[in-house]
Amino acid sequence: MAGKAIVQIVIAAEKTPVPFFVLGAAGLLPFVGGAAAMWALPGDFHPHVRQWMLGYAMVILAFVGALHWGVAMQTRQAATGRVWTAAGWSVLPALVAWLALALDGPTALRVLAGMFALDYAMDRWLARNFTVPPWYLRLRGGLTAVVVASMVLASLR
Repeated sequence: MAGKAIVQIVIAAEKTPVPFFVLGAAGLLPFVGGAAAMWALPGDFHPHVRQWMLGYAMVILAFVGALHWGVAMQTRQAATGRVWTAAGWSVLPALVAWLALALDGPTALRVLAGMFALDYAMDRWLARNFTVPPWYLRLRGGLTAVVVASMVLASLR
C-alpha cells in the first residue's frame, strides 16, 4: 500500500502545480514523523506523540472537508441536492474529529484514519459532480494513502 502511494505521489508530481504538490507533501511530515516516532521512541513518549498526531489530524480533516464547501460554492447551480451534499459533507470530517476527542488514543487514530479514507471517497464523488483540476484526485489519493497508513501504524503502538 505504501509503495503504491509513493508511486501515485510521484505521478501526481508530474502533473500537479508545484505549490500544491510541495505543500501537500510537506503536510505529510507530521503524519510520517509521528508514526516513525511512535515506533522509534520509548513508550514514555507515545502519549505525547499520539496527541500531536491527533491534533494535527483533526486540523487537516477540517481542512480537507472544507475543500468540498469551497468547490460547491464555485458552482452556479442553485441549492441542488449535489450542492447540499457537498456542503453538508464539508462539515462532517470536523465533527467526527471533534467526537474522536472522547476516544482512547489508538482508537481515535483509527477512526480518524477511516475518516480520511472516507473523505477521499467523497473527493471522488466531488470530482464526478463538480469541476476540480485534473490533478486533484491523483494528489489527494496519494496524500490520503500516506496519511491513513501513518495513522494506522501509529495506532498499533
